[in-house]
Amino acid sequence: MWLERGILRGWDHARIVLLALSLSGCALQPQVPTPALFLTVTAPILIPSGQAHVVLQNGRRVGAANRLAPYCELEVRRVSGAEPQRVTQGEFQVSGIRHSVLQDPTTRLPAFIFGSGCTDPLYQESVWTLRSDAPSEVLFLRCIAPYFNCAFGPPLTPGQVQQQVGRYLKIQAAESATPSG
Repeated sequence: MWLERGILRGWDHARIVLLALSLSGCALQPQVPTPALFLTVTAPILIPSGQAHVVLQNGRRVGAANRLAPYCELEVRRVSGAEPQRVTQGEFQVSGIRHSVLQDPTTRLPAFIFGSGCTDPLYQESVWTLRSDAPSEVLFLRCIAPYFNCAFGPPLTPGQVQQQVGRYLKIQAAESATPSG
């Protein structure tokens, strides 16, 4: 009898995991933003040596993110060597947006695999895949919205992302953007 209950519990657990994966499955498929979004580099961005990204929070470049508040990371193709890399220009179209709910934004551990309680924070991740007509080292912009005490909400809006990236990037919707090319 206990074996049957154990199997049933295992099947219930498996169904919950499958349901969570199927619900987050749409997060694996990048969605094209509507209206179209464009990013322009408006101030030089230094990618620290030994890194392939820079953290932008509250409009400033920071060494490490305060995980209690929203932040974004601009990712490039190559890890910087002994000298920092500079991103000084670029115009990009957001070719896809992927959302994920994470238990930990550093390890990118999905929230629903191991479960969490109200004392555990959840992080809404948005990854904006960037496409440029000109050769560029920039790959994507990743933004994190933290939620606490069993509260959960949407990913950052373009306006909230603009607050995080500050003067370094200008985000425009298709109506106000004039993409080149």
